Amino acid sequence: MINNNDFGKINIMPNGDVHSNINYPALGNICTHSIFELIQKEIEEGKSWLRVRNQEPCNACIYQWLCPSPSDYEIMIGQTNLCHVNIHNPNCENL
Repeated sequence: MINNNDFGKINIMPNGDVHSNINYPALGNICTHSIFELIQKEIEEGKSWLRVRNQEPCNACIYQWLCPSPSDYEIMIGQTNLCHVNIHNPNCENL
């Protein structure tokens, strides 16, 4: 699974720092690393391109893969999801 909002995107800052998402630490600097190295680092170690809904509470929800990919809004407000589905509600079990 991939994050539809971030996958394949990189941001190169004026100082050369490269981010896959500006809300996460830089992958490196374009002046000292090749673009191949930076992309490889994001794929192997990164937090942005492969960030999907596999954390609490989404990992227990039957709608987990129907929801959109996590967004920057969720990072900015410090909330892992903006969902209002109560998966522990007995009335929702048959949905």
